[in-house]
Formats: sequence, C-alpha cells, structure tokens
Amino acid sequence: MREKKNSKTQMFWTALFVTFCLENASFGEPIREPGGSGESPGISASVNVLPSTLDIETAVQIGVAGHPALKAQSSRTKAAWERPKQAAALPDPMIMVGVDKLPLDGVGADYMFQVIQSFPLSRIRKRRADVESARARAEEFGLGAMCLDRELSVRLSFLDLWEWDRVIDISEQSVALAGAAADLALARYSAGSGGQVDVLRSAAERCGLEASLKVGRENRTSAAAALLASMGIPPGAKDLGQLRLEFPPEPTEAPDLDGLLKEAKAKRPELDRAQAAVDEAEAAGRVARAQYFPQAQVLSGYMLSTMETDSYQGMLGVSVPLWLGWRNKAVSEAEARAEASRFETANLLLEIEQEVVGLHSALRAALVSRDTLRDEVLPMSEAAANAAFAAYAAGTVGLVSLIDAQRALYETRLEEERMRADVCRRHARLMRAAPGGPVTGKRQQQEAGSSPARTDEPEKNGGDPTASR
Repeated sequence: MREKKNSKTQMFWTALFVTFCLENASFGEPIREPGGSGESPGISASVNVLPSTLDIETAVQIGVAGHPALKAQSSRTKAAWERPKQAAALPDPMIMVGVDKLPLDGVGADYMFQVIQSFPLSRIRKRRADVESARARAEEFGLGAMCLDRELSVRLSFLDLWEWDRVIDISEQSVALAGAAADLALARYSAGSGGQVDVLRSAAERCGLEASLKVGRENRTSAAAALLASMGIPPGAKDLGQLRLEFPPEPTEAPDLDGLLKEAKAKRPELDRAQAAVDEAEAAGRVARAQYFPQAQVLSGYMLSTMETDSYQGMLGVSVPLWLGWRNKAVSEAEARAEASRFETANLLLEIEQEVVGLHSALRAALVSRDTLRDEVLPMSEAAANAAFAAYAAGTVGLVSLIDAQRALYETRLEEERMRADVCRRHARLMRAAPGGPVTGKRQQQEAGSSPARTDEPEKNGGDPTASR
C-alpha cells in the first residue's frame, strides 16, 4: 500500500514539473517568423553571359541579381532572423546527481537525482525577441537600400561608359574634319596659293586630336571595367573592347516635385530602417521594465534511500527584485535611446526632403543647359565651321580661322554629349532619392505619344564635313 502511494506521489510531481516546463517553453505571444529567408527577390546566381548589345535596364537587373555585396547583406539578413527565437529561449535545465547522508562505513547512503528549471514570471522573453526582430527588420531594410545603391551605381557606370563612347565618336568626327582641313591646306600649298605653315599647322592639329582619341579609347576600357565590376562580373571575364551599349533613354522634363516628395517619404528604405531602430529602442525599454518582475525556479527530484525510505522532491522558488537602482537606470537609458532614435528619424526625413528638392533643381538646370546646347549653340557652331571651311577653300580666310571654328565645334559637341550624360546621371540620382517616382525618358515619350528624342543614328548630309557620322 505504501509503495502504491509513493508511486502516485512521484507521478504527480513529475507531471507538475513537466507541465511547468512545457508551459514556459511557449510563454508569451508567438514570435513572428520573417517574411522570407532574407533573400532579396532579385538575388540569384551570378550572370556571366552578357547580351551582344547591353541596355541600361538589363545591366541594372544583372547587377542587382548577382553582385556579391548584395548577397553578403542577404546572408546577414537571414542570420539576423535566426536571433529572435534564440533570445526568447528558456535557460537550459540543470540536472544534479548526488549522495546524501553517507556514513563513514559506507552503509546506508541516500542517493538523489534533481532537475532544476528557471523561467521568468514576466514577458521578458517576448520582449527580447522583439528587440532582435527589430534588428532583423533593420537588416532587411538595409538590404533594400543597398539594392537601390547598387542600381544607382550600375546606372552611373553605364552612363560613364556611354559618355566615353560618345566622346570617341565626336573625336573621330573631329579627326576627320582636321584631316579634311589638312588635305585642303596641302592642296593649296601644291597649287601655290597657300604656305607651308598652313600644312604644318593643320597636321599638328590633326595629331593632337588623334592623341585625344587614343586617350578616350583607353578611358573607355577603364569605364567598361567599372561597369562590369558594378554588375558583379569580373572585368577579365569579357573582352572590354567588345562591350556594346544601347542608347539609354533621356528624360524630357523634370518630374513633379510634390509627387517625388511623397514617393521619397513612402518608399525610402532608410526611413523604414530608422523606424526599425526606434522599434528596437522601445522594445529594449520594455525589456528593462520587465526586469522589475521576479524569476521563478522549479525543482523536481527523487531520492533513493538504502533504508527503504525513497522520496520525491518538488520545490518552487521565486526571486525578489529588491535592488531597484540599476533597474531604474536601465529604463531611463532605454527611454533616452528611444527618444534619440525618434529625433534621428525626424532628422533623416529633413535630409531626404532636402536631397530630393536639391536633385530636382539640379536636374532642371541640367535640362536647360542640354536643350540650349542642342537647339541653339550646336547648330550655330556647325554653321560657323561650314562657313569657315568654305571660306578657307575660297582663300578668303586663313587656316587659323578654320582651325578655331573646328575646335569650337569639337568642344561644343563634347559639351553637349557631356550634358546629355549629366542629365541622365542627375535623373538617376533623383530616382534613387525618390524610388518609384514618376516615369520619364522613353516611357514618358511612349505614354505621351510624342516623337522620340534625338538618337545617335548617323544622318546623311551630302558632303558637309561637319555632318554627324
């Protein structure tokens, strides 16, 4: 009868201990699982095969999909989402085995086996998980910001390479013009109507332009390497001289500023990351306040006695959070950090608005400069070069006037191409500052049904020495 009673008592205490442990294994609200593995939708294997002609959108897709810096941040995000459950875990139970009442003659000893489990009597485990979840969200938003930065880097590298292509093209045109002037000077010298100085001067001008052309080709190689690197492709994996670009779309006008400001406030991942920092600080404050609550400890054990007096032990202990000084300081620190994070978010919002307004104004200024060069200055420079060539052929002006007119045309064409690239760069930076802003460029022309902007396709212009190739 006694053995049956002891068996029931042991079963009761064992069930009580197991119940306490299982209940505290899921204490508090469930922890939110991450929305994904931390992997950005665009992250995939590296792309080593490029199309024969690369357009800017394809370059951006390749760069966002395969760049190792984004993959590294994706892995950091995935790692961060492994932290919440770790932070909410119970401490490991302690198992104790011992000998009690051991006589000197070694007869009649009692042997005991105990299991001890500690757990909080507050929601501190859930609060700690909230802190880690906020940090993981910050990593996710950091990945979003890095994707936008990578997209901007690829666009700028693409535009740099495209600009060097245009510089090389303009330099080749100017070399052809200088060659025509040198041939004309030589013909006049052979006919006795010109001097040897004109022949030497025209040859020197052509040599200088050919040197500029060689420099441009070397700079193009460097720009091509930078583009491939920004896309996550080793520059040595492709013949840089064979990399061909498709003409990028140019914005025709600046987007609406109010729409850009709304997009920036709604879609900038930096703001989301700053808010995650606020959430982390507030969760840390809840952790600090949870420390005002006590900790509990459950002990369950069994004692085997050689005197046939086996017993079962069960004990519940509660800590006393007596020392409030450091707890008050921890709460004050957390509240101060939360307040600082909120002010940092407000400051970031001001900086973003300033950035959008400044980039919008810079784009408008660049559009004015580009349109003025294209529509007014360049036609006049071409007309002046044509007139100078005809006048020199007729013998009414000297070679110096012709060289000055051709050099002015060369510099004007270079400036116009640089302004076209600068407009595209400023537009790309503006779209980085306001992700998802109003459409511009090719899409804007297609939706408005307007005629496309001028391209770099050659136009036939008879025997005009200043005609574009």
